[in-house]
Amino acid sequence: MRELLLIVGIVLAGCASDLPGDEWVVGSGDVQVDLQADMAEADVAADDVATVGDAQSADLPPETAEAGELPPAEVAPAEVAPAEVAPLDGPPACVPVPEACDGLDNDCDGGTDEATCDDGNACTVDTCAGAAGCTFDPTAAGACDDGDACTVGDACKDGSCAGGPPPACDDGNVCTVDSCDPKSGCVHADAGAACDDGNACTADTCDAVKGCTNAPVAVGTACDDGDACTSDDACGAAGACSGAMKDCNDGNPCTTKWCAQGACVVVGCTDNNPCTVDTCKASGCKFSPGVNGKACDADGSACTPNDVCVNGKCNVSAQLDCDDKNACTTDSCDKAAGCIHAPIAGCK
Repeated sequence: MRELLLIVGIVLAGCASDLPGDEWVVGSGDVQVDLQADMAEADVAADDVATVGDAQSADLPPETAEAGELPPAEVAPAEVAPAEVAPLDGPPACVPVPEACDGLDNDCDGGTDEATCDDGNACTVDTCAGAAGCTFDPTAAGACDDGDACTVGDACKDGSCAGGPPPACDDGNVCTVDSCDPKSGCVHADAGAACDDGNACTADTCDAVKGCTNAPVAVGTACDDGDACTSDDACGAAGACSGAMKDCNDGNPCTTKWCAQGACVVVGCTDNNPCTVDTCKASGCKFSPGVNGKACDADGSACTPNDVCVNGKCNVSAQLDCDDKNACTTDSCDKAAGCIHAPIAGCK
């Protein structure tokens, strides 16, 4: 700084020749700078700088000395020390993480352990004991919700929510089927489906006073009586479905015919009776009684093995006598096996 003031003083020397003596001052306002003192204190070689009062004695060219000019002084560049960075004061910055029950401010909001111990159970008192962790103590009592819409008056018991009795879902309407759904609660379904009697010849409805009614539909309404041997089924006046039986007549008087599962069955003159003689006449089949006393089977039982024909019919004979005269057997007769003689345990 002193070197800079020296240069400024020298430059202004030529403009201040009217100052007395060799001491002059450059100033402005209340601040003045004593250039002579500054020049004396500067570490400048005597052979490089001349005093202001004796400028011509300096080693300068004549024209320069006469003009009162001095060459610019060489100023060494100032050395700037590297800036020192002061260390940051205070603790390291807080990095927020989810709050936990540990006595610390994990989420950096200034509070500790906020809302960290909620177990979602209305029947417990949830508290945080800091580093000791969470505690969940059962409540003494209180209302709660067990999540089942088919219970009412739920209450806490031993730290759990106990469901109450079922709700009253009966709406007093005979035309609804009342039930309860665990998610939605009472359900009142239309009872129209419950009034269906399965008969296509009735109109099924529900009356709020009478309940279900099943009135006959119009006569002639198409239906299905479930019989494959009928056709053109239609509803009658009484609400019944019927149709015309299939015609299986083949025009032969010596055949027997009928309908089975929608198909006609035709056989010759036979009545499947072992006690008749089957013949065919011009008027059709004739079944005459056969020989009396012919063996037959009237009931399909082995306990009546002596059935015989009498006047075209098979008559059941007397029951077999299965008594074997043995006191140590129990005698009986089985329709399939005949007489059975079962030993009596312990009998000798």
